[in-house]
Amino acid sequence: MLGHPMRTIVALLLAPALAAQTPEPHRLPMEARLSWQTLRMPIPGERMGLMGLEFLREHKHGFAWGLGGYGALTGTRGGFITVGASGAWRPALTDHLNLDLGVYCGGGGAGRAAVGGGWMLEGHAGLDWRVEAWRLGAAYARIRFPNGDIDSSQWRLSVGRSFEMKRAPSSGPFSMEGLSWRELEMAFTYAHYRPDRGLRTDGQPERGVDLVGLHSTLALGDHVFSSLELAGAHGGGADGYMEGLVGLGWRWRLEGSDRWRLHARLAGGPAGGGRLDVGGGMAWKAALGLSARLGESTVLSLEGGRFIAPGGTYRADVVQVGLGRRFGVAMEGGRPSLSTDLFSDQPWRMELGVAELTDPARASSPKQGPVNLASLRIALPLAAHVYLVGEAAFGTSGQAGGYAEGLAGVGLESRALGALGTTCFAELSLGAGGGGGVDTRGGALIQPVLGLNQPLGDELDLSLRVGRTRALHGGLDSAMVALGLRWRTGLLTRRAAP
Repeated sequence: MLGHPMRTIVALLLAPALAAQTPEPHRLPMEARLSWQTLRMPIPGERMGLMGLEFLREHKHGFAWGLGGYGALTGTRGGFITVGASGAWRPALTDHLNLDLGVYCGGGGAGRAAVGGGWMLEGHAGLDWRVEAWRLGAAYARIRFPNGDIDSSQWRLSVGRSFEMKRAPSSGPFSMEGLSWRELEMAFTYAHYRPDRGLRTDGQPERGVDLVGLHSTLALGDHVFSSLELAGAHGGGADGYMEGLVGLGWRWRLEGSDRWRLHARLAGGPAGGGRLDVGGGMAWKAALGLSARLGESTVLSLEGGRFIAPGGTYRADVVQVGLGRRFGVAMEGGRPSLSTDLFSDQPWRMELGVAELTDPARASSPKQGPVNLASLRIALPLAAHVYLVGEAAFGTSGQAGGYAEGLAGVGLESRALGALGTTCFAELSLGAGGGGGVDTRGGALIQPVLGLNQPLGDELDLSLRVGRTRALHGGLDSAMVALGLRWRTGLLTRRAAP
């Protein structure tokens, strides 16, 4: 591994050669989109306000696909959260006006919200108005849970922001002239919530809750950053509790160095489950924190703050630690690159799939058949055969709507075996899960896995996994089998400066 001075010398020596090359980095047009709709629930007169968040990869002719999720913010169904796949076709009608046809398929919900097994379908048709990088949309939508009782049609409003990421050309050197970058940080987190005195929805007194999760931040300027965090309870008798919070923050560098930083942030979004009284689901978290960079890109952080659910009685002091990595991702509108910068193509693996727990123990009855899940996995290779993996899975059938898992672990993947390029892998993940009547008792899970990846082309793999999902303190101890479609891509990244 080249030290920073040596990388600078190499970059300067290569600069004339790189400048003479014509290939440009491949552009990856993306969009982040927020939406809002109010559902009619099966109980007459009851409504639920639902926020959606989607990340879409845009293609030619108006097609886009990606990941999405929905969470309740108003009503009485706090904890209603789903995750799945989104697709859209948005052909241009005029210079600014576009047709908007979209679909979503995912899993989740909440066991007391008439979602059945948790399988959710959404479709909408409408128009959106595009001005530069922004989209404002209005559409008529229908949301249905095929194995539950929710079936609602309503208007949907949305706002989207387009942005562009970059990856290296398929072969040969490329020009870095004009390349800019934004700082991206991803970390695994452990948090302890110490609640105010009160009662849970089942009448039991509040007690401390431990959560594990994934937290990411993206720099919007020299000081301002956006954040996204997903977390679930794994201790404190709140199994099934989840939160997905989006926020903004401000950071200060200490002593003129980038090694130590202070930050403040405010985040809000859907939360609930685990018998915590969050009302309709809207939650807010305010935090102050300190982070330290260890080595070139590893980051350790410590935060203290306050969590409140305005629609319910739950209030808690928060202490959270995080351990992750910091990258400079090639994106437009960020810091301009220097002649001394070296970018590399950081590989990423993103997978959508389905899984089945063949014989999960239930809290009410130990034998109720299998539970099917929709799963989302993201893997970050660290070395030739070693990678980190994070996974979120939500119930879709098996009368376990509201069951969810959040896991993080490490994996080993072999070299390609034979002419077909098949690889085998092994993983060990820890995390949290619960809800839907599955007996996880506290929420802590462990999941060992063996699997195969079969390439289907330059960027796609078919993935098969078999393993075991076990609750450390509950009755869940079930075989697991999963099938997924994995997208292999790379993003141009700049290493953190010293």
